[in-house]
Amino acid sequence: MMTTLIQRLKALSASLLIFLSAGWSDENRVQTAAPLSSLLDQAMYIDPETIISIQDKYHEFIEFSDQKRGEEQMTTGDELLEIGKIIGMGVIAAILYGVIHDLITTQINFAYFSDLYLTHHGVVTRDFFPLVYNSESRILYSLLWGTIATWWIGLPIGGLSALSARLDARALKMTWHDLVYPVATMMGTNLAIALLAGGLTYLISGSSFLTVASMHNSSYLFGIIGGIILPIYIYASRPPETSTIKKQCAGFTEDILILFKDHPDSSEIQALVKSHLNSPYGNCKHAM
Repeated sequence: MMTTLIQRLKALSASLLIFLSAGWSDENRVQTAAPLSSLLDQAMYIDPETIISIQDKYHEFIEFSDQKRGEEQMTTGDELLEIGKIIGMGVIAAILYGVIHDLITTQINFAYFSDLYLTHHGVVTRDFFPLVYNSESRILYSLLWGTIATWWIGLPIGGLSALSARLDARALKMTWHDLVYPVATMMGTNLAIALLAGGLTYLISGSSFLTVASMHNSSYLFGIIGGIILPIYIYASRPPETSTIKKQCAGFTEDILILFKDHPDSSEIQALVKSHLNSPYGNCKHAM
């Protein structure tokens, strides 16, 4: 059993390495283009009053444009790396939850983990992790089983979260930084439900063993439920292209063309107009 688990982990690690490195040899790297905010700053000295007015009136479109340009400049390797970070965060978050959970449950009933006849934990620990078994350390048991019992749950949750955060070019993509709060909220909610389930079980049965079993079952159940809800929430939370941004895009285009008409010889204004009109959404109709 444990040999098979180790072989699967090695295969998973090798696959993930190939997955993350696939895009690094991409020779068709997107040419770097300065964001609109930088181009406006560079042209500020030409007509400060007009530039400041443009920045104030169209700040939502300018911010959206800058973020989309950043996404467009990402190579396949960059994209795969960001997906890998989100998946990795999902696995790490699940393991962290499992360790914290088991640090609590080992204090409630250590026999649930160490006894050779009550559950599978004791036998597996004795046969494959004798150092942990002989130590009789609640902390080592928590680190061991908090990892074994959760990483495989965090993997698909991280994968689904990554797809929800990165797919669909019509909305802004989210990075792993953006997912820290929703993931932490899910973990905290799940732990609170597990503690509540354990408390109710103890009040009804008076058994510490059943209390721990109830907490573990609750964590698995609501972990699966949370793993379904989380990607849906992430996708729904991504800022979409709005009618306001489209209207601001049209107004921005009109104003910078007027600015170009007033200062046709300015290289900074020329660069601003060229950058905007040559972008995929220069006509303000293309999906941004």
